[in-house]
Amino acid sequence: MDCATAHDCLSARLDGENPPELEAAVAAHIESCADCRAWARDLAAVDTLLRDQFAGDPAADRVARGALTLARPTARPAPHHDSSRHSSRLIAALIAASALAICLMVLTRPEGRRRDPVAGPDQMLITLARGTVNIQPPATETWRTISLPTDAIQPIGSRLRTEEASQCEFRCPTGSIVRLDERCDLTVSTPDELSIAAGRIWCCAKAPSSLTVVTALATERKPLLVFSCPSEKAMQADVTPQETARVVAARGPIQVERGATLVRLETDEWVSCSPAGISEPTPIDGRQETEWMLPLLAMRGGRDPEFAGEVTSLLARLGNTKASYIRQEQLINLGAPAAIPLIAYLKESVNSMDAFHRTAAANVIRETAALETAPDLVSLLEDSQADVRMASASALQRLTSLDHGVPPPEWRELGAPQHEAAARWRAWLKQR
Repeated sequence: MDCATAHDCLSARLDGENPPELEAAVAAHIESCADCRAWARDLAAVDTLLRDQFAGDPAADRVARGALTLARPTARPAPHHDSSRHSSRLIAALIAASALAICLMVLTRPEGRRRDPVAGPDQMLITLARGTVNIQPPATETWRTISLPTDAIQPIGSRLRTEEASQCEFRCPTGSIVRLDERCDLTVSTPDELSIAAGRIWCCAKAPSSLTVVTALATERKPLLVFSCPSEKAMQADVTPQETARVVAARGPIQVERGATLVRLETDEWVSCSPAGISEPTPIDGRQETEWMLPLLAMRGGRDPEFAGEVTSLLARLGNTKASYIRQEQLINLGAPAAIPLIAYLKESVNSMDAFHRTAAANVIRETAALETAPDLVSLLEDSQADVRMASASALQRLTSLDHGVPPPEWRELGAPQHEAAARWRAWLKQR
């Protein structure tokens, strides 16, 4: 076996593509050739580094495999040439491939774009912001617009205000998470107390701390409503211009206080509060109440567990009503992040008889799936449900301008032409 053949076999070995009869010949050649031993050592280092760096994520693994291909030079050195020269060439390939892989991962993984900075005990950490979010630091009269990540850390005592079509999320020093909807006016009074003047907020207290939210009306100096969120509970509050306040227990129990009146709310209950008093607890769909947070959560990407859970929960609430059409449009408006959990749902529910919800999920991925999901879309081309197959084919055509001989409408049937086209799609993926 000559050196050029050995180099080809070494690259194939890392991908498990060598036939068993070649392994003995490769091992014998490496034992006798110092040049090829160095080549094998460096090539294995490239493989290990890139695979370890991006392990645990299917999209990352696909990027790493592409980078490994680039890192294996096709031009082989002449037999017995200086091993230091070929090693330096491989090291250069490693650097280039690693840089490419890292850049691609930064671009394709929203959750990997930046790491949250660390806030101090008297600071809050602004983790997400969309639209125009203004902040007024304590003891100042000046408002300025937040720009992340530059303005991620802000002092306790700051006042936050969101404009129309704007939302914000921040984390208190205690770990509690607070989200603001549009046209919200809120002050972070202390590390565990918020004061809301207008708008809608959602908050979740983290163990072992609790969180207190105070609302006040323009006609009263004292707080109108105080509600306490124990650790690991979640709630939502609305304060409207009509001088009413409304609180929902998204995950109870929570406690609502109005003067001498104390009310306990269990999960999916709400009360209204006005100068006249506080209402009795009333059942409500807590999930529907918090759907406004979805565009904010989508900023984390489709693999964020909370976002994925909210998307699949929204899908589960679709039914044969006009409201279902509105909710489906809501999922489409979330864009590419929504496609990832819905594709996961389609793959997990392959034996489900729930054709309605699978069709709804397919209709969303038809419009929103991104190129990184192409391998998953190809796997759905041979799904048992026609609507899923056609939607997957339509998404692939939108993303690649290809149909491999079978246009989307023809995936209604699943016969020999479709199986052959699916094989061509798989070959296309492998080539990429």
